[in-house]
Amino acid sequence: MTTRKGDLGRLTLVATIVALAFVAACDDTPFVAPEGSTITLTASPTTVRIDEPEGEDSGTSAIQALVFDEGGIPLREANVYFASDGGSLDTNGEPVETDDNGVARATLSVGLSDEGTVTITAQSGAVTETRDVTVDILGVNQLPSVSITATPATQQRKSVQTIFRGTATDPDEPDDAVTCWRWEIISSLGGTPEVIAGASEQEIVRTYTNEQTLTVRLRASDDPGLVCSAGASIGSFGAQSSIPYLIVCDTSAPSASAGTDQSANLAGGSATVSLNGSGSSDAESGISSYAWTCGNGTGGNTAQVNCVYSTTGSFTATLTVTNGCGQTASDTATVVINP
Repeated sequence: MTTRKGDLGRLTLVATIVALAFVAACDDTPFVAPEGSTITLTASPTTVRIDEPEGEDSGTSAIQALVFDEGGIPLREANVYFASDGGSLDTNGEPVETDDNGVARATLSVGLSDEGTVTITAQSGAVTETRDVTVDILGVNQLPSVSITATPATQQRKSVQTIFRGTATDPDEPDDAVTCWRWEIISSLGGTPEVIAGASEQEIVRTYTNEQTLTVRLRASDDPGLVCSAGASIGSFGAQSSIPYLIVCDTSAPSASAGTDQSANLAGGSATVSLNGSGSSDAESGISSYAWTCGNGTGGNTAQVNCVYSTTGSFTATLTVTNGCGQTASDTATVVINP
């Protein structure tokens, strides 16, 4: 066959087109992040909570991969591959191109069998980043138990403030917030018990003007559907904690002081010794009475007393003081009578 010059040119053009088409077909590799790029991977939410008692059996988290080139500029049209070791991704193993902001998106779906941690991986070329998503299966709500602390710990003087504070322990993981504290205070003086209820009543402050024994009780609930009130059903609360507490007139005994030891000489058949108990004190309720015995069968009932002795010897003078709440204390002084 004879090939003319024009035919040769056409054949050369066709061969070139075929060659270019072949090269284009062979260069079908997806565009990925080049070396030096970075991926920032986020999940929202990072904890997926499935409330099984409410009939939920699945949940989702939105996954985003933000790709930056080596210069820190968002990389557009880069292919990102998502993978997970639990749940399922809506990408089904196919790459996702980053948008004009350098973001590629996927959705993670998880179920009851995925409880724990699911690890998400985003990869573009040799660049890889991972992110954990926690899957929390909420079971049937368990009500909290409580404990009570008082300040001061066991008793307080009347007309002085006492603080009662509750602490809740929730067996659920994670802990649920307390929605209602319910206090009940019963007095040994009788009457209707005081009931206090409220979401913010974790701590209450009380002042009592009469001596009495209190029984302080506390319950708590973390049921968000509970209408928190003094009349709320006890069955909506966890186990009760209870402590006894004393309201007293005074928390300590008085301090008695009979003064220093004394000595005197008999003169004209007698000796008089002055004893002073004014150093006695009680900061809370004061000293209400003094009672002296001189050691020789005589005495007195004032802060200062004169004891008269008619014989020589060593005598023990005793002072007993009583505070405003009826508590007593005693002290002694030695009196020596010389000839």
